[in-house]
Amino acid sequence: MPSNTKSMNALLENLYPVVEGTLDANPKNVITLQKSVSAYLDRNMDRLTTAGPLRRNFFSESERKELYLNTGTSAELVSRVIAQSAYIRANWFYIKMPFNIVCAMAIRYAKLHKLEDLNNFLIMYLILSIYPIMHAKFFPFLPKPEIMEYTINNLSNKYKLKQKGTVWNALLDTAMVSDRTYSDALLRGTDKDVCTYIESMYTRINALLKKVWQAYYRNEKEKNYMGTEQDLHDETTLKTSESNSFIIERIVQSVSMKLAISGPDMKLVEACAKVNDVSFNDMRSTINQLCADKANAAEIKKMITNIMILFLTTGQHKAQEVHSDKFILGCMGIYKSANTGNKLIIEIKKSLDKWLAKYSERYKKTSRIATLNSFRKALFMFFVFTIQANSPA
Repeated sequence: MPSNTKSMNALLENLYPVVEGTLDANPKNVITLQKSVSAYLDRNMDRLTTAGPLRRNFFSESERKELYLNTGTSAELVSRVIAQSAYIRANWFYIKMPFNIVCAMAIRYAKLHKLEDLNNFLIMYLILSIYPIMHAKFFPFLPKPEIMEYTINNLSNKYKLKQKGTVWNALLDTAMVSDRTYSDALLRGTDKDVCTYIESMYTRINALLKKVWQAYYRNEKEKNYMGTEQDLHDETTLKTSESNSFIIERIVQSVSMKLAISGPDMKLVEACAKVNDVSFNDMRSTINQLCADKANAAEIKKMITNIMILFLTTGQHKAQEVHSDKFILGCMGIYKSANTGNKLIIEIKKSLDKWLAKYSERYKKTSRIATLNSFRKALFMFFVFTIQANSPA
């Protein structure tokens, strides 16, 4: 319980032990927290995987209570502890918000206990709570899509949002840089250290959005937007860029994040195994290992990217068709192009073979061509089904 003496370590002395004690006594709470962040991301992925900050996610009291419940804390407890701090000032509104403080304490717990996944999920949760506040600061009225589209298309590569392709990528990169910079401070854990850790997140997200806001309002003032006469000659090119770059990027990020956070959908794995007459148990083990191995993250994204590029550039398909039978049929038709010299198809099949040789016991033990082809086709089909199930397009 908080003491009556002011301390420079009030959070470490009176709040962190509650978080640590609760998570130590209830290991399942760690999984519950991770699933909560995953579910929240699923609900808001459409808002976060746009090329520019067109919309903001809604972070409600129910999300905050989820953190409090699983860490044994409450807003009231945090307020009492803050009152015991000799460092934290009453007018530090953002820094002393109970959710931010508890989240920082839980991140500290994850770091000390070497729980990398929990650490990353909680950093996501913190940044997801900060983004809508900062977005509303710069865009009290939601941006006009045609002006934001023009703005993003005309940003130079010095802008992180342009470099990373989507709002979520830029936010996550910003948060991880901030976390690495002040990780030692958070582990040290004085009230000043915790406040510095939280403040850095706000400062960096503020700077990220401010740069885009300045460009956006300059374009709004100058009436620069997609479809103006001065931009008409380039509109077709930019629209193509939107469909071939931004839409693909959104799908890749949404699908790869779903796999990283929630893991593979076993119903899809079972369907792929059944259709191709291969062992479900082997496919389940193979795909679980493949998705769990962080070394495969970049290659999984490349697999999804290649599938989408091939689909959208073959037969004049549209992104909206990802949720139709045309996507499944189109992708499987592309896969059957066994004798093609297309570099993307060659790259896809090379990755499939590599993953199966590494993770599938049955695949490694058989030399029968038909069986090898069935396993490869089942794994390819899993990615196609997963793209369709999790695409925001």
